[in-house]
Amino acid sequence: MDDLLSRSLYRADSKYHFFFGDETSLRLFSSLTHKIHANNQEYFGVLELREACTELPEQAGLMLDVVPRSDIPAAHAIHYVETLHERVWHVWRTAAFYLTGNAHSIKAFRQALLDRGVDAKNIIVQPYRAEGKGGL
Repeated sequence: MDDLLSRSLYRADSKYHFFFGDETSLRLFSSLTHKIHANNQEYFGVLELREACTELPEQAGLMLDVVPRSDIPAAHAIHYVETLHERVWHVWRTAAFYLTGNAHSIKAFRQALLDRGVDAKNIIVQPYRAEGKGGL
């Protein structure tokens, strides 16, 4: 399923790929990184994880930064993006941005990217869950 989903979401024409999500995103991101590496492209990103899950990205072979989940959707991940050096943004602003996981966090993170000048067409969203609702 994740490989099929990754094929439909993957932006082969982008040299740079940025991931944002949570523990529900790991399989998809792992599948995407295989495509990214096969095409000599680059990725990085940030995951907001519960404390019990902080080792999962490394176990999945993903080199992503981890921030703690907070009561305010994506607050720590947004702060992470806001502290990236301007030279990083100069290169990565045109990346493909994959936002997955919690719908409320995706909405907040997407707005932060738009505020930083990322074009909406470069943002791919795939919500997996929302508080008070079953799987999406």
